[in-house]
Amino acid sequence: KERLASELEQAVEDVEVLRGDLEASEERETALRAQAEGLRADAEGLRSQLSDLGSQMADLGAQSGAMLGQASEQVASLKGQVVRLEEEVTRLKGEQEGAGAET
Repeated sequence: KERLASELEQAVEDVEVLRGDLEASEERETALRAQAEGLRADAEGLRSQLSDLGSQMADLGAQSGAMLGQASEQVASLKGQVVRLEEEVTRLKGEQEGAGAET
């Protein structure tokens, strides 16, 4: 009888220990689930930021391409002006030399 009572007492203690382990496991699971949700939210935020950055990079690429095109046009225009000015200087030198030869 005492042996049966002792075994029953031990079984009750074992059940209590297992119940505590189960509660601790459930708490860990809840904490891990919350952590996983936080990580998912962080990952989604990062994906959104990456998408925004990709769009911004594309916009910057388009803007820099447009600016490069404008700069190229300005360089070409300036080159044309330089050529015209050089021609004008040459013409004026020729007129000056011609006028000097006449005197």
